[in-house]
Amino acid sequence: MRLKHRIEAALVSAGLRLGGLFPWSWISAKGAVLGSLAFHVLRVRRRVVMENLAVAFGDELDEAGRRRIAAACYAQFGRSYLEYFALPAFRRRRVLERVDFTGLEHLEAARARGRGILFVAAHFGNWELLALATQSLGVSVHLLVGDLANPAVDAAMNDLRRRLGFPIEHRSMGLRSVLRALRAGHGVGVQGDQEARWHGILVPFFGRETLTHPGAAYLGLRTGAALLPSFLLREGGRFRVVYKEPIWPAGEPTDENVRALTAAHTRVLEGMIREHPEHWFWLHRRWKRAPKGPDGLPRRVAG
Repeated sequence: MRLKHRIEAALVSAGLRLGGLFPWSWISAKGAVLGSLAFHVLRVRRRVVMENLAVAFGDELDEAGRRRIAAACYAQFGRSYLEYFALPAFRRRRVLERVDFTGLEHLEAARARGRGILFVAAHFGNWELLALATQSLGVSVHLLVGDLANPAVDAAMNDLRRRLGFPIEHRSMGLRSVLRALRAGHGVGVQGDQEARWHGILVPFFGRETLTHPGAAYLGLRTGAALLPSFLLREGGRFRVVYKEPIWPAGEPTDENVRALTAAHTRVLEGMIREHPEHWFWLHRRWKRAPKGPDGLPRRVAG
């Protein structure tokens, strides 16, 4: 194993051991400080964040407005990062007592269909806590995950998820087990908000073309499972899980239907980001491989 990977694995292991020793609120507050340090002092990927905000909002936001959102974004994900290490003791800390729910009728409508649920989530707020809160409602949630570059960190994270009660489905292992889970009426959590590179399809996102993962749409069309856009908002010292209206797949998994369904759940994500821009992970190069227009920026969607 490379030295870098050994150091990363040691830090994650130490974090998971120490995370159970301190109150949740203390850990969360220290995470906000860490995030602010990364933005104001270390400037980790700050240029990427500011460029992304400029692409997404254009003239809707001036430089000061983009900086405010960027700073809040770093504090938000600093909190979520350190809160991850506190998850092993979340039951003892009774964290779920801090969670409220909006849109439970949408969750029940998706469950009533009896074909499983695709929880279409995003790198938005504390997404690991979103899965735990959903699981607390009696829904069996499988997590569809990719493989991290560091195998030791990847193993540690997935081991924690299993200890928290989540079956893990690896994208690299194919989709048979995912299809079985959906056909059994279970839920599957997917994150389709990051750039899909060479396997993506072009759909609109903030008015510009971007490569997007088609997996959720394909699985929905293949099984009839509802796509349920799901998010977690931070509200002071509490959290709110928001389930949006289900998106019902119809037809065969043709290229046209997959593209339309992918565009539909991406529109919901964009709407949520517009309402709460500080909650989304702007540090990711979302338009890195998108086709460029005459101005050198990601190509605008026609019309």
